[in-house]
Amino acid sequence: MKSAQSLSLQSFFTAKFAAMYRYLTAACSSEKIIFFKNSNLEDLLNWHAHCIVQGTSLDCEFLSGIRVLTIYLKETSMMSTITSRTTDDGVRIYSRLLLRCYDILIYHLLAPYVWRCKSRYFADLYHLMMSRNHADIGVGTGYFLDRCHYQSGEVRIALFDLQQNCLNFTAARIARFEPETYLCNALEPIQTSAARFDSIALGGILHCIPGDMLQKGAVFDAIRPLMHADTQVFGYTILNQDITKTMLSRCVYAVLHRLKVINGDQDSAGQLKSALEKRFQNVEVSTIGCIALFSASTPFK
Repeated sequence: MKSAQSLSLQSFFTAKFAAMYRYLTAACSSEKIIFFKNSNLEDLLNWHAHCIVQGTSLDCEFLSGIRVLTIYLKETSMMSTITSRTTDDGVRIYSRLLLRCYDILIYHLLAPYVWRCKSRYFADLYHLMMSRNHADIGVGTGYFLDRCHYQSGEVRIALFDLQQNCLNFTAARIARFEPETYLCNALEPIQTSAARFDSIALGGILHCIPGDMLQKGAVFDAIRPLMHADTQVFGYTILNQDITKTMLSRCVYAVLHRLKVINGDQDSAGQLKSALEKRFQNVEVSTIGCIALFSASTPFK
């Protein structure tokens, strides 16, 4: 049963998201979309104040949500004007507070309503591909590991992440599996004396890595020491090219990209498939909404 605090957080974010969705779908013209894409959150507040002066009717809940987010981002130094991007940018936002809200935001709000890919597709991928000897690279909150069909004592799970908060949160969540944890950078060859894995998941890590898909492909090289000839690699990532976008997905992507939460202006399913085919003999990539689901096996020697 969900705690009262969890339900309160879910209600809060659901209300804010619903208000933002109503506003964006009802009030934004193409000119405003361009403005959203090229403005930071402080600009949005100033624009909102201008609309009020002009007598434009806007949802006050939208303003409230933007104010909350602006204050939070200022306090965590996410409003930086520095244009360079590093791997640290994508992991810095994962505070313990955010991790408590992450599942609601990502799998119950953003995935189905913004990226138009219901969380059951991710769950199905894990159910199909996850083995009894599994590694997760970029673990997030361990949402799907916690829902896997294995019982304690039936599976070996190893967690690899650059963010200690994510490792701690996920390890505590799936403590019944007694997971191994490794603090590491997935863009550098992962060296461990542990036995190799039968399956490796890269869920939501590629769109956090700076650069194009050629540079992101370094992840597939980095996990090579964890693989054997029959290892199954699978995962999902947000795309920004060669997909059908909605006004809402454009706006949310622009904001998250400006905040350096996600990267990949040029990411497409074709580029992802090309990066995988350079390294694996068997590759499958499918697209649902703005999300690419992929699997690969039999690495080239």
